[in-house]
Amino acid sequence: MSNLIRLHTNLLFTLLAVLTILSVVLFVRAARNQEWHQWVRAGLGIMQLLLIAEFLIGVLLWMQGQRPARPEAHIMYGVVAIATAPLALGWVRSRTPRQAQFIMGIVCVFLAAIVLRALQTARIS
Repeated sequence: MSNLIRLHTNLLFTLLAVLTILSVVLFVRAARNQEWHQWVRAGLGIMQLLLIAEFLIGVLLWMQGQRPARPEAHIMYGVVAIATAPLALGWVRSRTPRQAQFIMGIVCVFLAAIVLRALQTARIS
């Protein structure tokens, strides 16, 4: 297994850990009816950067001839994952902090499911 594939895989598990932590924190903050905190926004930004890094590493792997077993599904999951958080953040701007954090917690759980599904389609052929 190449170092780039190993990095792509390890980054995926880091992303899953970040998504899990973010979802728990967002649900707890929503349950306590707390305001948005700067570090929660920073965590969402870090999550987005990790998604973009995964995408860029995937492009490098593709250019090296490494193809996932189901490329169309893998690419679709990647595009959905990258687009979801910014779209959701735009959508929750007019919501109360409680609603916004609850919705973003659901988005993080959804993204974790998408990332896991992308992993299933990535088996190198």
